[in-house]
Amino acid sequence: MKAGAAFAGAGAARDAAGLTNGLEEPGTDFTMLLDLHVGMLRNHYSRAYGSWVFATLLLLVSCRSQPDVIGPQPGLHDVDAAQLKAQSREGLVLVHAWAEWCPPCIKEMPMLLLCDREHPELRLVLVSMDPPVMTIDTEARYAAWEAPRPWLRRTGPDGAFIDAGAPTWSGTLPASWLLKEGEVVLFWEGEWEWARLSAAVTAAATP
Repeated sequence: MKAGAAFAGAGAARDAAGLTNGLEEPGTDFTMLLDLHVGMLRNHYSRAYGSWVFATLLLLVSCRSQPDVIGPQPGLHDVDAAQLKAQSREGLVLVHAWAEWCPPCIKEMPMLLLCDREHPELRLVLVSMDPPVMTIDTEARYAAWEAPRPWLRRTGPDGAFIDAGAPTWSGTLPASWLLKEGEVVLFWEGEWEWARLSAAVTAAATP
């Protein structure tokens, strides 16, 4: 009985002194921790917001309008009808449309590459008609040919792209058009013959 009375008395004394279960000023530690966490969250989200703003600016800069003419960068580049015209508006250019799934295209390519090497005044522009799902195969074929860059692939509506090549193009592959200063000198649908190709390039190169 005396021990119980002493414990009860000690508890009452602690309560009278403003203490609760041995924790002084119970709200003080919680408030400090809350303030600390709020400060950390503010700092974190401030940095996160700043990073988001910086990333957004970089994206906007990268999405600026690109020049029509594509340089000799690595990789595959999609071109629409307008960009294809831009690629062939200066000098003597042989634009050749091909596809990985087109056996005649693959067969005649060594002859076109040879023509490009033997006629330094000529610029060969190859444009793949393959769909995006064949990207790996298309890039591998360009690499195996050691084809001149840029490596192009058609994008956009077929009709607009065909009209940009030649009004008489039925869409059959392979297809080539020889241009001088942006004007079509000769359009050829189907496989080239070496004699016809070489003669056409020589004649177009003559002032």
